[in-house]
Amino acid sequence: MSSPNTEELFHIFCNSKASPKDTVKRAEAYMDSPSLSELLRELCEKHGFAPAALMEKAGVERTMGYRIMDGSRNPGRNTLLRIIITLEADMDETQQLLRCGQRAQLYSKNRRDAYIICGIAQHMNIEQLESELKQAGELGLYEHF
Repeated sequence: MSSPNTEELFHIFCNSKASPKDTVKRAEAYMDSPSLSELLRELCEKHGFAPAALMEKAGVERTMGYRIMDGSRNPGRNTLLRIIITLEADMDETQQLLRCGQRAQLYSKNRRDAYIICGIAQHMNIEQLESELKQAGELGLYEHF
């Protein structure tokens, strides 16, 4: 039997008569997403970054960077987006990192997210995308919501 896709898992959870604990336990084998720190380590290697250098270039304070990489802290969405942009992650990697970091994925019907999607697709660096966002009157990548 092949692994159920996300929609099939959703229906399994919705239609289960068993307790949530039992239902999730039976489905756990299909829920094998890596942690954010695992995925970041994998992508650092793939894109040729030392984790400390990645965090510094993305403007992440050293202690926070260590906590992100050891899995004890999930960064905010803007911090994670700066890490993504610095990594030059592709769109699939971007969405997966946001998902693993428990942050909202980029949504093309959101104006600010549309700018970010374009910036990532066009391989803009943080400063270039920050400038685009500011010119558009959108919150920058260093601002908090």
